[in-house]
Parts: sequence; C-alpha cells; structure tokens
Amino acid sequence: MNNPMKKGCALLLVMLLSVAGCGKKKKCAENCVSTTDKETTVSMPVSQEPKELQSVFDDDIAEFALVDETQADANAPKAESVAKDQEKAVDEDMNNEFSWIDDENQHEQDLKTVYFDFDKYAIKQDQEAVVDHNVDILKKTLVEAGNSGKKVTVVVEGHACHSAGSASYNLALSEKRAKVLKDRLVQAGIPNDKIKIVGRGQECPVIGKDGKAVTGTREQQWPNRRDDINILNA
Repeated sequence: MNNPMKKGCALLLVMLLSVAGCGKKKKCAENCVSTTDKETTVSMPVSQEPKELQSVFDDDIAEFALVDETQADANAPKAESVAKDQEKAVDEDMNNEFSWIDDENQHEQDLKTVYFDFDKYAIKQDQEAVVDHNVDILKKTLVEAGNSGKKVTVVVEGHACHSAGSASYNLALSEKRAKVLKDRLVQAGIPNDKIKIVGRGQECPVIGKDGKAVTGTREQQWPNRRDDINILNA
C-alpha cells in the first residue's frame, strides 16, 4: 500500500477502537450507579410509623400523670391537717400570751367611778362602798400580777366640771380629788409605789349615751366631777 492508504487505514482503526472504549465506559458507569442506588436502599433502616411512636409515649405520660394525681390527692388531706394543727398552735400561743391582759382588762372594767360634790374633793359617804369595791379589785389584780411576774401601775385620774371656776382652778381641784382617793387606797393596803395620780381638770368630760360630751348646767354636769381608776401594764 502506498502511504495515503496506510494513513487512512490507520485512522479508521483508531476510530473503531475509540467507539468500543466509550461503550464499555458507559456500561460501567450505568452499573456503578445502579449498584450505588441498590446499596443505599438496602442500608436504610425501616422506621416505625409516627402513630405507633405517639401511642407508646402517650401511654407512659398517662401513667405518670395518674401517679402524680394520686399522690397529690393522698397528700392533700395530710397537708391540710398539718396547716390546721399549726394554726391551732399559733392561736393557743396567742391566747396564752394575752390571757393575763384580758383578765386585767376585765378587772379594769369591774372598777367603778368615784363621784364628788360640786367644788369638793372629800369622798362622799355614799361613795364609801364604791371605794371598798375598788380596793378589793385592785388587791386581786396586784396578787395575780405578782404570780405572773407582771408589773402594773394603778393610775387615779381626777376630773372636774367647768362650772366651779377657771380651767386652772378646775385642774387643781381634779388633782386634789385624785390625791384623796390615792390616800384612801394606800390606807386600805395598796402599795404607795404602785399608784400614780394625774389631774385632768375639765378637759375630759364624760361621753353620754348619745355619744356627746356632757355639758350644760352645774346639775347636768355632775358626772364630770369624778375619779377614774385605770390599770396599766408597766
């Protein structure tokens, strides 16, 4: 063969070989893709249905909820009982702490007012029984205070009406009324250092049943001419 023919044959041979190689590569590529897809599909785990998973958790939660509610119902009466016991204990402590004060206030309520004649500070005959009554109450109060370790002060307050004279005069008169009653209490056995006196003058008139201060004529003001006795916890 001449050279041009040899070249043509050689070129044809190269082309045939190239076509054959491409066919093999394409077949190999298809096989690789198919194999990869197959392996991937086989390796994927099969998951449970969402409904199945939800039912499992729902059962557990319902069980726990039932346990909690049962425990709460069982503990509720105990907690309520404990709270009531604590409240009762507090009430008892408060009652014990203030029981003596309540007794003291009761004694003070039992004390009676001592009344005086107009512009006088001597104790009237008809008031002697009132003084004796107050002495008995005060002695009982002092004994109870001593047994309880308490200290009390007896305060005698003298008062006057505004008809006897000026405000300063009525103040002095009220102090004399308080002083004379204190002397009688001391004579009856009440310790002198337990009694204090104070003159209120005409500044503290009696409040009547209508809620108003007693005023008016000399006769109408008779309730203001008085001595009041108070018991103070020192």
